[in-house]
Amino acid sequence: MTTEQQSSSILPEGFLDRVFDAPAERFVLANGLTVIHRPSWNADVVSVQVWVKTGSVHEGEMLGSGLSHYLEHMLFKGSGRRSAAEISREVHGFGGSINAYTSYDRTVYHIDAPAEATEQSLDVLQDLVFHARLDAADCEREREVILREIDMYLDDPHDTLSRTLFQTAFRKHPYREPIIGHRPLFAKVTREELVAYYRRRYLPNNCILVVVGAVGGEKLRPLVEKLFGGLPMGCSGPATGDPEPEQLSPRSATLGCDYQIARGCIAYRVPGLTHPQAPALDTLARALGAGESATLWKRVRNDLGLVHEIDVYNWNTGNVGLFIISFTCDADKLSAAETAILQALESVKSDGLPQGVVAKAIRNAVAGEVAARKTVAGQAGRLGAAELVVGDLDYPQRYLERLQSLAEADLIDAARQFLLARESTTVRLLPQQDTTAPTDKPAAKEHTRAFKQHTLKSGVSLQLQKDPTLPRIHLCAALQAGPFVEKPGQRGSSQLLATLLTKDSTGQTAAEVAETIESLGASLRARSGNNALLLQMEAFPFDLPKALPLFANALLHPRFDPGTFEREQKAQIASIEESEDELLDYAFLRFQEKFFGDHPLAISADGTREDLQQLTPVAIKALHQELVHAGNLTLAVSGDFDEAELIAQLETALEELPAIKDAIAQQVDWQQLLIVPGQHTLHKNREQAVVLAGYPDPGILSASESVCAMVLNELFSGLSSRLFERVREEQGLAYYVGATRVSGLHSGAFVFYGGTHPGQAEAVHVAIDDEVERVRSGGVEQVELDRCKKRIRAARAMRMQAIGSRAMDAALNKLYGEPVDDGETFNRRLAALTLDDLSQHAQRYFKNDHCVRLTVRREG
Repeated sequence: MTTEQQSSSILPEGFLDRVFDAPAERFVLANGLTVIHRPSWNADVVSVQVWVKTGSVHEGEMLGSGLSHYLEHMLFKGSGRRSAAEISREVHGFGGSINAYTSYDRTVYHIDAPAEATEQSLDVLQDLVFHARLDAADCEREREVILREIDMYLDDPHDTLSRTLFQTAFRKHPYREPIIGHRPLFAKVTREELVAYYRRRYLPNNCILVVVGAVGGEKLRPLVEKLFGGLPMGCSGPATGDPEPEQLSPRSATLGCDYQIARGCIAYRVPGLTHPQAPALDTLARALGAGESATLWKRVRNDLGLVHEIDVYNWNTGNVGLFIISFTCDADKLSAAETAILQALESVKSDGLPQGVVAKAIRNAVAGEVAARKTVAGQAGRLGAAELVVGDLDYPQRYLERLQSLAEADLIDAARQFLLARESTTVRLLPQQDTTAPTDKPAAKEHTRAFKQHTLKSGVSLQLQKDPTLPRIHLCAALQAGPFVEKPGQRGSSQLLATLLTKDSTGQTAAEVAETIESLGASLRARSGNNALLLQMEAFPFDLPKALPLFANALLHPRFDPGTFEREQKAQIASIEESEDELLDYAFLRFQEKFFGDHPLAISADGTREDLQQLTPVAIKALHQELVHAGNLTLAVSGDFDEAELIAQLETALEELPAIKDAIAQQVDWQQLLIVPGQHTLHKNREQAVVLAGYPDPGILSASESVCAMVLNELFSGLSSRLFERVREEQGLAYYVGATRVSGLHSGAFVFYGGTHPGQAEAVHVAIDDEVERVRSGGVEQVELDRCKKRIRAARAMRMQAIGSRAMDAALNKLYGEPVDDGETFNRRLAALTLDDLSQHAQRYFKNDHCVRLTVRREG
């Protein structure tokens, strides 16, 4: 046995058995419906999913028309017993969330809800999936909505790159056609064609029902029999599509668009998921591009400085796939980046990979499996995919067992066999100004484990929540930081500091830190927002003695190496440029400038190119010294740990933390904002238009007012909102419409947004104004308020399934002076909210003389 083979067996004995200790029951109804059920009692929630075995590859003679995606939209327009509005209102009324997605080989409809609503969730999905109305008028209205969605995808650079890759790499396989469909083909689809496709594919014997959550089999099985057993089976027909011929020579495609940054990808033809070498290819992808210690990240990004981001993944969900290397870079470095990537691949084939790569891949694969099991929705998704793609519910465990037998030689053999120049496809998306776009256009229960408070010797407040459900531990450090703390001319410095915390530290380079973290199957990440900087680490409990020193060094002893600083500075600038290319992001950036003026929130947490270019390692070091001290730090830990051991380890790890310094300056109140109302129009050469309208927001610490703003945000968003029903469902004016909040602690903006056709922008503005006036004048109904409250409570319960979410909330609450376990306080404020509160809030904040409107559209 080789050294690499020995090093791959690094998990404790019986660990996989513990991860996969909850077996799933599988049974088939007389009508052919496959049912998969796994009880999960960690939280009082349930995920119900219907997987229809139909996607864009099954569209036969209408391949490329987007039939499957069209149907996904139409099923929400009304069913046998419910109208479109009744579907969303009922689901939101029992505290659930409903959505769907379409892929090449599947269409999945899912509801996440309180466990007490299991029968209602099953009933809604049965009615929605198998009894669609497909009304002619609805079909025409939804066609306009999907045309807006197609415009959105045509405008998006990442989707443009992906679409071009698949159209170039595949010549006959249905994968070459976009899931959403080609604009001209989709525009010609008739209702009769849609109905025929629905009747042929939406059959119980062509579906999988997956249920995971706090419901036992003795209760679930009779419900499934009652609700689904009477559906008639039928003939769905075989999957159609020509097999992909052998690729004999390299392929390439280059597009020019009015973007600010270049994007590229190099892909190779590989076999599908069930192929014996699929685990080796997956592991090779991790070794090359998964994380900052990966070969391509280190060589092409860090050493040569040729790319801003690089990623590698093995896409193999069907019988043929692509091994994809994607990256972003400056346009003048694209050719050099491609050359460096190809040279690195040849080096792997001839010289091999760094020692330990297989062991690291195993750790990260197991970490991914554990992460997928944090939520019932994640568990249901894994079970559905295992059944649909592989036909084996034990596949994830078998896959990880196969991974453990891999050696470095297996990865090199896979690279030599499949990463061949003649089977490669290279796609480039280059910045090119003024270039026309391509023409193909009951309340859920919260987690009940309370946090226990402890004060470390340094004076730092520590919040502890023991949860042994999964073998994982999450640590979160929170510091007040961001726009309200940064000095003029240094905007974005908090985010750059956050990035650099996870890089070089005393005694270790960034590459060594990344290598250690990834070899443990752990994660170490940091980010800064409008109000705080977070440093978070998640690991296996038995690895904490190795992982915790890395966390402490990142917090206390970052080194701000000049080379790393320059590289991450450029990457953050490139991220800003990417946002400028995304139409909705661009619109929000411009809106913040116009709404906030000289206020700190006028600039996003990422900062500006100009300020970032002026920053130096000395300035970031000074910011670190200002922020990191006992008086500006809170810690929270959630997961599987021994309390006494953990406290002792933290005391040792943080003994060099600086003492309490001066308090951070207080943030300004929203009433200090100098808002200049008005309507602004900006021009950008895109197919769609984006509209925004914003009003003052009280911020996140304004007690009941903040809860009121949260409810209003829910009221204006989602499938059951009146705004959505009017703008999208009734009038077909926009693909997306909703609201969001840009929040400081005591100030912010409440922003409405919508994506529409340039000729309909003003109509969307009018619809938003009408909805605001309805709330101001007291037109909200009690059933709407009740539905919003239940949705917020249920969403909170869903979110609190993850130990990372709980630790983050506890750390932030303590930092802001709020109750650590704020669930009871929050629920009390939420329950007390009345219709009068909503109208009074709207009258105070949503005033016309406080409104800023923005439209981004093409000229003409």
